[in-house]
Amino acid sequence: IVRTDGTTSCVPPGTGKLNEPCPCAYGYVCAKSSNKCLKLCRVANASAECPGGTCQGGTGNLPPGFGVCVGGYEDAG
Repeated sequence: IVRTDGTTSCVPPGTGKLNEPCPCAYGYVCAKSSNKCLKLCRVANASAECPGGTCQGGTGNLPPGFGVCVGGYEDAG
């Protein structure tokens, strides 16, 4: 994912999945406040990517249209 300011970062993927400690696997992002992994999603495809929850956009430095899954089983970890 490219940030809204055009920057990217190269971080070797880890093994962390939902609510597991960082570093995170491909498709997840590290929440610095909790040091746990959150699932990345596309806001327009939230029902498919976040079953039982929603895709919360406007999170951190993610570009428009991207967010992290919240609610449903995605928060249960």
